[in-house]
Amino acid sequence: GYSPMCTENFASLIGEHGPNDLVKKYRVGPEALNVMHSDSDKSSTSIGEEVKSVLSSLHQPNAWPDHKNWGAELSTFFKESIRKYYESMCKIADRILHAICEGI
Repeated sequence: GYSPMCTENFASLIGEHGPNDLVKKYRVGPEALNVMHSDSDKSSTSIGEEVKSVLSSLHQPNAWPDHKNWGAELSTFFKESIRKYYESMCKIADRILHAICEGI
């Protein structure tokens, strides 16, 4: 997710004291997977829908910059651009992994 400037402190991670970092960060992962149970008690997963059940602490919704800080047009453009980029990188990684597996 998005971390605005001066909200994280690297020094504290290494046991030191210092001012908050003058850096903006953005981390993204897969959209959180939802687990929906049907009448037959089978579960299915879907991506990109409202999060109803989070599978683990590693599958959390992405935190996107808000319209207040970035403006509506820029924050929407950023979100869609990053989603497309992440999807493209996942497809490339999948192709590379399959090529490696076929070569083994």
